[in-house]
Amino acid sequence: MPAIRWWQAEQRARRALVAVLGLAFGAAAFESGFYADSWWMPACLAFLAVTLALWLGMRTHPPAPAWLSVSGLAGLWLWSLISSSWADRADLAQQSADRWALYAAIAATLTMIVGGRERVGRWLLAACATGAIAVAAIDLIGMLTSSAPGLFLGTTLNAPIGYPNGTANLLLLGFWPLVAVAADVRRPLVAGLAIGGATAIGGVLLADQRRGTFLALAAGAVILIALVPGRRGRVWALLAIVATVALASGSITPVYQHLVDGASTAAAIHRAARASLLAGAALALVWAGLLAAIGAVRERSEAAGVVLGRVGSGALAAFAVIAIVGLVADAHQISHRVSDQYHAFVHLSAEPGSFRLFSGGGNRDDYWRVALKEFDGSPVRGVGAGNYDVGYYRYRHTTEDITQPHSIELQTLAELGLVGGLLLLAFIAGPMVGLWRLARRARAPGPQRLVAVGAGGMFLSWLAQTSVDWMHLIPSITALALGAGVVLASARRGRQDEAAQPEASASGGAAGPRRRGQGRGRIEARVAVSVVVTAAVGVAAFTTARMELADGHQTRAQHLLVSDPVAAVRQADDAIGLEGDSVMAYYLRSAALARLDLAGPAKTAMRQAIAHGPSDWLSWALLGDLETRTGDPRAARRAYRRAAALDPLDAPVLTDPDVR
Repeated sequence: MPAIRWWQAEQRARRALVAVLGLAFGAAAFESGFYADSWWMPACLAFLAVTLALWLGMRTHPPAPAWLSVSGLAGLWLWSLISSSWADRADLAQQSADRWALYAAIAATLTMIVGGRERVGRWLLAACATGAIAVAAIDLIGMLTSSAPGLFLGTTLNAPIGYPNGTANLLLLGFWPLVAVAADVRRPLVAGLAIGGATAIGGVLLADQRRGTFLALAAGAVILIALVPGRRGRVWALLAIVATVALASGSITPVYQHLVDGASTAAAIHRAARASLLAGAALALVWAGLLAAIGAVRERSEAAGVVLGRVGSGALAAFAVIAIVGLVADAHQISHRVSDQYHAFVHLSAEPGSFRLFSGGGNRDDYWRVALKEFDGSPVRGVGAGNYDVGYYRYRHTTEDITQPHSIELQTLAELGLVGGLLLLAFIAGPMVGLWRLARRARAPGPQRLVAVGAGGMFLSWLAQTSVDWMHLIPSITALALGAGVVLASARRGRQDEAAQPEASASGGAAGPRRRGQGRGRIEARVAVSVVVTAAVGVAAFTTARMELADGHQTRAQHLLVSDPVAAVRQADDAIGLEGDSVMAYYLRSAALARLDLAGPAKTAMRQAIAHGPSDWLSWALLGDLETRTGDPRAARRAYRRAAALDPLDAPVLTDPDVR
């Protein structure tokens, strides 16, 4: 029948689209995760166009949790854009709004392509997982080559993201789908390959020593074990991976223990990669053999299979008892270690140079303290999107220069207040509701359980780590997490009858019969919502395109600053014409004019930068530099004093001419 053939073609197209997008999200990691504006802004424009096209031609109705999540992201975009009206740096607020627009467009696009069809969702999950796993495989292969040290920043795996914590989180996103397959697929070869891959990734993560990643791994394990049925197989898989990596750790840990000039040696990296791969291969063989043996026993005798299951549960219970007894016996020492690390955390102790996993050292307590202080000062609306660092330099206790508090929740509360916090909660709630629905349907091994563990692990790993870091500012990693989140949020309450879809399509789409029977009120509501969506997409596209064009002019101005200051001034002026709040454009204009010995106009441009960011200490310091070079020490001292008031920790440098 033509209708059935049309429906089948539509399903193939949906699967192909999500497969391409999922793989593209993984491939984007090799361009530093699309962190640069020049990458993610064009991507935002493309996804906005696709979103509008899909909305206007949408034939399906995804579940409510999926739209709740998309609405939360869209709300974060709109509130961030509105916050530019009160933010100290409006340009940073607009940039942050554009990034939220990208995430909202990605989530909306994926939601409408999946359309509540769980089979399409599984294709999306498989593509996202493959993208992350492929990155892990390429990193492992690279660690075996002569260029292995180039993948590392000191002792930590840096490539391809260019940020060690981001690379570790990306590898962790590929870990959980493999665990899902290893624990619930009964084909020995497939399960063996999956657990071997997960073990190899675990070895690399141990070598990387990223505390936030292991915290995310632990959080995901606890939630998935508690929530999703099939716990026994999952726990055994995780224990097997942990034990195997521990046995191989003697060959992995030299990566961060045996250093030359503070960096890992090629020999140590090669050894760690080989150990990770060999550990994965060994466990793959053992796991496949065990599954084959267990399957043979169950085929011969169902009763024997039941006994094996009880033995497995009993062994896990025994391990749990032994672990609890060990914890109780060592309670005093554990309490002492926890107390020491908490003290290191709140007193900003330096991070250790060797084993880091159980250290509390670092500066996050200071980042979070400042975020809470900003939230306390403006609890409803926040200080403005992207403007956390304005207060950070004023209130910090550490000399580290950062622009966000290393926590999506605290950054949202500090910058967007309770309104932003509620919108973030709406975004997170969609996938979590979907995970709950899948868990309730996953009583027996099958696709629902695989999706719950695979997609749930990916989304939870991203969410947990970005709660103590800034994964949410790396588009490629966040896109993979959004893909997993859409798969979760698209889960329906009951079992989806996909076989009925051809009939629905034949009668005008999944919602065709209902639409013809709708009253005028519902049709008008649909038209009204379409108008709102079109307007929102138009505004987001306009602001993103404008900033992208302005950034292009700024980039050219930077390149021309030394060789052709006159052309640099023209490029800066073009950027200002497009984005009048761009402080960087005024910086470039001022620098170019100073190179032309036009001191007055250069200082005017810097004062214009200050007008668009009066609490930015750097603008005042640069004005002080200009005043010093033009022979006005009194004006320079005033500017430096203002900069020092906005950045007290740098006051000695800013106010002492001998130091400067």
